[in-house]
Amino acid sequence: MITERILSKPRVAVLVDGENVPAVFAGRIITKALSHGELIIKRVYGDVKQIPSWSEAPGFRLIHSGVGKNATDLLLSVEAMGFMLGGQADILVIAASDRDYTHLAVNLRERGLSVVGMGEGKTKAVFRETCSVFHELIVPAEPAPNVPVHKLTEKPKSVDTWLRDMLAPLGPRGMKVTELNSKMHRTFGRGITTEGVATWKAYAAKDPARFGHVTLEKEPYIFLKPAPHSAP
Repeated sequence: MITERILSKPRVAVLVDGENVPAVFAGRIITKALSHGELIIKRVYGDVKQIPSWSEAPGFRLIHSGVGKNATDLLLSVEAMGFMLGGQADILVIAASDRDYTHLAVNLRERGLSVVGMGEGKTKAVFRETCSVFHELIVPAEPAPNVPVHKLTEKPKSVDTWLRDMLAPLGPRGMKVTELNSKMHRTFGRGITTEGVATWKAYAAKDPARFGHVTLEKEPYIFLKPAPHSAP
């Protein structure tokens, strides 16, 4: 029995102040705690209505501490003393950025027990230095968006090229000016007046060899003229 205990990993109790440490750190807390031994207890304390995200953290048991002042601190401390003095764990992990757990850590350290602290950068030095070891919890960096290279180098078409590409398959009838205005606004975020002309008719008149303007059924249209055939 003694041999088995010597060969086995230290038993670790992980107690988290869920009102003080966000659930985004759940994975990091587990990873850091595993470096100290076997995790036999993993609990999160707090008013469950205030920490719904912790209920989705896998592996943790959510303990409702009530809504009174310091209720979470007190319940976590009471259960921590019970686990450690009752011999249920060899190492206590306290995940909190709160200096209020300093007295708990001091008491257990004086009894020769190991206390591992975890908290964000804002954790006061008095709690950090009281623990046997302290791990700072850092917010995971968000991955950079995966933007295709061609999206970064691709230049928008000119209005002239865009117009030719859009009119080419429509034949001699072309497209209504009202529809053309709408499409240009959606594509470029501006109207034809930004091209130095007041109307699409005027735009077509600038390049009469390629563009034509016609009124059909009282609706103005712009169309692309067929390319002239080269002489044999």
